[in-house]
Amino acid sequence: MATTQVHRLGQELKIVDQVFEPQIITLSALLRVRDSSIGKEIVPGASDTRTKSLALELPSLGRFVSRVGQNIQSVKSRLWKGIIPLSEQRWLEKGLNEPAQFDMACQHVSAVLAAFEYLNQPPVAKSLRDAFKLVWKHWSQAALPMADYAIWLDMHVYHGRNAPLPGLRGSALRTPDFVQRQRLYVERLRQLTRLAIYESTAGGRGDLPYTLHQTALDQIASQNQLRRELRALSPIRGYGLVIYRLTHSQSNTEWPAFVEKLEAHVADWGRGQTGCKAIQPYLKLHWLDGEALGISEGDCEAARKSTTAVSLHTQTSHIQPPPIWCLPGDFAGFVLTIDATYKVEKSHQESEASPEYPGQMRILVNLVWGDLHALLRTQSSSLESLWPLAREHPNYVYVGPTVPLQLCS
Repeated sequence: MATTQVHRLGQELKIVDQVFEPQIITLSALLRVRDSSIGKEIVPGASDTRTKSLALELPSLGRFVSRVGQNIQSVKSRLWKGIIPLSEQRWLEKGLNEPAQFDMACQHVSAVLAAFEYLNQPPVAKSLRDAFKLVWKHWSQAALPMADYAIWLDMHVYHGRNAPLPGLRGSALRTPDFVQRQRLYVERLRQLTRLAIYESTAGGRGDLPYTLHQTALDQIASQNQLRRELRALSPIRGYGLVIYRLTHSQSNTEWPAFVEKLEAHVADWGRGQTGCKAIQPYLKLHWLDGEALGISEGDCEAARKSTTAVSLHTQTSHIQPPPIWCLPGDFAGFVLTIDATYKVEKSHQESEASPEYPGQMRILVNLVWGDLHALLRTQSSSLESLWPLAREHPNYVYVGPTVPLQLCS
């Protein structure tokens, strides 16, 4: 397609793309592999022969790989996890609604087409089909029980977990005894379904037609209700990222003002994205004072050693006005993200997929949740895989997806 040619020609940095994501392989294996320590199957009904066959064949899903440009693979990864390629908010911040940016706006749209074009290439499409068939073969062979009551680990004796409260709806269902849980589940589902059918027929009066379609709807609604009772999902307390203060030259009035401004900027995301308002109240920054932890001012390496994942760091910086040829939304306040898994002693072993990766990356403040947290939590990207996008920025700042015309500027 001529529309996507610019993206195909812009594949200077080609990387290995695992067509079938590792998380899917791992999930399939976990649900079928025997627990050799106790001699029992995690999922009842899987025979020894099938289990051994699965152990041999599932790792071979890793052979379904393809080489593709990082520009196309990054878009594909977002789409694969249901992460919007470019939000309405970022579209407006970049000024892509302006007539002067029409060509660049078109390239952002055609980048999505290029990702689907890549997935529909015969070798890639064949890899997707073959990998899917391999997993489906094992799943379809197993006499799997209902996932609602079978895929379950009793955790009430784990530290930090509480036993179900007596009398709480569904507490009896949450028994560690698999056979009993299966029996109680079937009984409760039958009870809920009969009640739903009774209510659907006008309280049992029968003066309304009751169709097969309505029967299916009642069964689905009953199963959804029972699923909620069984899982008894705890209220969400929140998700967050740790953020270190590594600058201490500010006064007692300057620093709180800065924190307030920064947190407001971090929270300014998601406009035009469905569902964002529902989760925004649960996303929090957890502040740690580097000085209180014995970390010297600006010592990112010491902060890296004190965390186990990705953390954010604040350092005072002055943002220069963007050059006239740059998109305004790509030049704003940023924070520094630190990759705790990065090994300094191995930094000389440069990655072909992410050259010159320094183990840290600047990111626009209002991309912390919508991009960074979303991509890391879904395991669709890592800091190292995002670095090539930041590497093209004049100030080495990650600004989200980029397009060839933008890089040419």
